[in-house]
Amino acid sequence: MAGAGSTVLARIGLVTLTMAPPGALGVAYHSAVARHPVLAAGLLAGYELLVVLAGFAGKVFGELQGRWVTRVADVVDRWVQRRTSRFEQAYRRHVRSTHRFVDLKGLATRGDYTPGLEEVFVDVRLAPGPVHTAERESLAGPVTASAAVPVRQSIDEFLDQQEGSCLAVIGAPGTGKTTLLKHLALRLASPSRGRGRRPLRDLPVLLYLRDHAAAVTADPALTLPQIIAASVAGLEPSEPAGWFEQQLKDGRCLVLLDGLDEVAREEDRRHVSTWAERQIERYERNDFVLTSRPHGYKTAQGRFSRRRDGEHRLGQVEADDGPTTDGPSAARRPVPRPGP
Repeated sequence: MAGAGSTVLARIGLVTLTMAPPGALGVAYHSAVARHPVLAAGLLAGYELLVVLAGFAGKVFGELQGRWVTRVADVVDRWVQRRTSRFEQAYRRHVRSTHRFVDLKGLATRGDYTPGLEEVFVDVRLAPGPVHTAERESLAGPVTASAAVPVRQSIDEFLDQQEGSCLAVIGAPGTGKTTLLKHLALRLASPSRGRGRRPLRDLPVLLYLRDHAAAVTADPALTLPQIIAASVAGLEPSEPAGWFEQQLKDGRCLVLLDGLDEVAREEDRRHVSTWAERQIERYERNDFVLTSRPHGYKTAQGRFSRRRDGEHRLGQVEADDGPTTDGPSAARRPVPRPGP
């Protein structure tokens, strides 16, 4: 009823605006109108045209206003939910508690104290170089010295740009690939504490590919949000419906895919690599980092190694974590952008 009443009032107003001002002016200046009837008729026609155009513009603005209000309301709603979501707070606490300490499995000697990851982490710095060189590296450095030392870069220089990016970090066993990903996840999940500019992608997602290979190979249609939700299924409070999907669509995530080589069967690695490529293309506004040993990466390379449009191929990078210790090599590519 309110909408119908508003429409009637609008029509009455438009009719009044169409007739009242010309009538009043005709009465006030009737002698001038009588002397110049053609000019008066032209002015009246021009005025009526302006009234019609104004009415049309008002209708267009009314339609757009409703759409704009809805969009702004959605943005504000997501902003409020993002900052008040009990689930997000619980998820960040889960990431911090899961990756807070150094993993001591496999060490022959353990003390009574388990050090925190942030206490002992040494930054792994990346440098350009072909993937096959990683096969010749050890923890003591390259087996054969290269002619020139490439420029070293922190992984931060590759990530959190205006457009989403994808980085493949390749290295021999024990060179710190998993530790690097855990450090990235822990840092993003922790309070900012005045670290400067807030990251564009401030929500970390760390997945161990070996844990999800069976599900992906059994059902390649599984989406990244479904895999993430399954990995935190026991978290309380539970994920609001579609929460991870929305965060990925908003481009908030740094997705860390660890251990492509740890998928045991070569055929399964290729399936997982293809699945990962589909997720990267689907959620291209986010950053992705994948780690692997050289052999596992090379045997799984499919669409993951190049853009679909063929314009760019992977640039390769070696890495080290100090003056004498070489770490993973990495391959970087920009995320494909949709065509016109």
